[in-house]
Amino acid sequence: MSHEWWALNDNIKDISDQLTSEGYVLLEADPLNGTVTANPE
Repeated sequence: MSHEWWALNDNIKDISDQLTSEGYVLLEADPLNGTVTANPE
């Protein structure tokens, strides 16, 4: 699963959890190594 430009934030993790509870297997790629932003600048 690829995240938005905000990075791998809680919203993306929640969507991943929903999909895995339905039986999907996902890989959450995190090329930003845990860095998350809330500011577009």
